[in-house]
Amino acid sequence: MQGFRAKCRVRSLIVLCIWITLAALYGLLKPVSNGMGCFCTMKGGRRLILVEHLKKLSGVPVLFIPGNGGSYKQPVNEILDLYKESYDSRQNEGAANSRPLPKSVILVGHSMGGFVARAAIVHLHLRKSAVETVLTLSSPHQSPPVALQPSLGHYFAHVNQEWRKGYEVQSSHTRNYISDNSLSRIVVISISGGFNDYQVRSKLGSVDGIVPPTHGFTISSTGMKNVWLSMEHQVILWCNQLVVRVSHTLLSLIDPKTNQPFSSTQRRVAIFAKMLRSGIPQSFNWMRSHNTCFLSG
Repeated sequence: MQGFRAKCRVRSLIVLCIWITLAALYGLLKPVSNGMGCFCTMKGGRRLILVEHLKKLSGVPVLFIPGNGGSYKQPVNEILDLYKESYDSRQNEGAANSRPLPKSVILVGHSMGGFVARAAIVHLHLRKSAVETVLTLSSPHQSPPVALQPSLGHYFAHVNQEWRKGYEVQSSHTRNYISDNSLSRIVVISISGGFNDYQVRSKLGSVDGIVPPTHGFTISSTGMKNVWLSMEHQVILWCNQLVVRVSHTLLSLIDPKTNQPFSSTQRRVAIFAKMLRSGIPQSFNWMRSHNTCFLSG
């Protein structure tokens, strides 16, 4: 009888250990909840949304622009109208609206979709302050990767020139600076895939000379915190480390007091830098310069 009890205890202990191990593995492997959800799809200017989802729209809208099929006519204005419609619908039914209406849309673009996002911002029909934050993934900004038509290169140059003008600080007759330039509230962050991205090289994905350092920067996925990997052009969309990091970064942009993105451009750029930049340098050029100085000394 005592031997039977001992065997039962051993078996119970083994089952308990297996259960704890499986629970720990599930906690590590289960998908990370990023606080985001897809409620509406825009395609070809048409709104595709379920009626039951319309009343659930709240928070800050994020519009993803793909590289294939993206258009400068992305319905940014319609998204804000859609949130207004959802807000009014809940109010008419007597439901409590705890969150205010969003004032702007966050744009996330992949490949040419990132350039399309910037082109949409300088478009004449876009509402003022409708977009204040842009995040691009493996997007060409300096010039097209392959200019099959001269008009495409000219359009890149035109859009980039409009962006440079938008950030210019002009002075009045009294020599006082005018700070309300058209793009003064817009932050642009460009993430490149590194040396494994053969379609869009990091040099083309740089926003240097287009966006001032006070309003954005370029970072390679090899230098991103908790990523540290170079990836191909399409892989940057489903790399789990990068997706989780970007999701947490976008959530960190929200001011808990207003449930809206921080209005200060400096605050948003600082959050992007804190969440994305790693202490590991993106290249090892610093080692070469250090060795050169050491040898010359």
